[in-house]
Amino acid sequence: MTVAFMTEIMRCVPGLNDDLIREHIARHEKHLEMLERKKELLANYKEVKQRQKQLNADLVYELQQPKENKNSSNLLSVED
Repeated sequence: MTVAFMTEIMRCVPGLNDDLIREHIARHEKHLEMLERKKELLANYKEVKQRQKQLNADLVYELQQPKENKNSSNLLSVED
């Protein structure tokens, strides 16, 4: 924080002293950091959920494949 910035704040909000202004700014910066962390966590969560959804879809697809194809490929390899 520059001196000019603090002077301007104290001029605009005359009832606050330096300590209160600095504390408010520190809390605001912490709030911004927490918002950024929240965005990161939500993005990670969505990515994991999407991967999980794709894995489930792949598993369902595999389970729905006819067993004949699986058995016939096994028989071919045994007969050779």
